[in-house]
Amino acid sequence: MSSGVVSEIPAHLHRAASAPPVHFVYHVPKCAGRTIDRHLAQSLPQSAYHRLRRRRGLRRFASRYDGADITSPNDIRVLSGHYLGISVDPLFERRLIKRSLLLRDPASHFVSYYNYRMTRYISQGLQPYGVDVAYGAMQRNFITHYILKNFLELTWTQIASLSDDEKYDLANAFLSTFWFVGDYQLCDEFVGVLGEQLGISANARPHNTLTELARGAGWTPLTLELLPRDTVSNIVSENMIDQKLWE
Repeated sequence: MSSGVVSEIPAHLHRAASAPPVHFVYHVPKCAGRTIDRHLAQSLPQSAYHRLRRRRGLRRFASRYDGADITSPNDIRVLSGHYLGISVDPLFERRLIKRSLLLRDPASHFVSYYNYRMTRYISQGLQPYGVDVAYGAMQRNFITHYILKNFLELTWTQIASLSDDEKYDLANAFLSTFWFVGDYQLCDEFVGVLGEQLGISANARPHNTLTELARGAGWTPLTLELLPRDTVSNIVSENMIDQKLWE
């Protein structure tokens, strides 16, 4: 897994050298984001770390993120969340934005998402359901669509009008401007380099791990090795945009 780096950075990413950079840490579900979030929340002052929430009600049509409580953007060192859309960029127009993201291949992402959903169901007194049902209900190329919708803030109509190649090109061009892009298994490495930038601990305790979830729900988790090879092959072939983006 290699990071996408380009020699030319768009002009809007250049900021005054006198202001410290602000780190945007994008969180795709089941890509170690909770571990990073908890570490930053515990290691940075409350004014320096902010996790954006999704807007509710009619306000979500104006902007997907809820920045009403960002009262002092100059104090923020790290901004993160599932709904970190580009419409928040103007709040930091005088600072260099360093964007980061951890990705996951579609097969292991599905397995992790399935385990997470099943442990939640069991904890609520519900019954788990099979792998085939779960995969059948899951959106194909989940990660690419997540980036386009929640980070680039495209509407579903705009996304539906794009070909697979166009979706890949948009997501890949966006990631090519990032400071750090890596596989979710590079979480420790990412926390280390981010810690150096921020002057905080480089050691993060894992959260939402497979062992933790299984123990809490009394669930025997699925692993990638337990999936039939033809099922893995189908997942890869049916999620080629995510696979290509990860590769």
